[in-house]
Amino acid sequence: LAMPSAHTPRIQEAHLMVGHAICAAVERQMFPR
Repeated sequence: LAMPSAHTPRIQEAHLMVGHAICAAVERQMFPR
């Protein structure tokens, strides 16, 4: 994933957020309530 920043911690934070969002979306599809 490309993040528009030169600040490494900010890029890592964005990657973590995107990863959590993807996992949450997959879980909602696999285990609907």
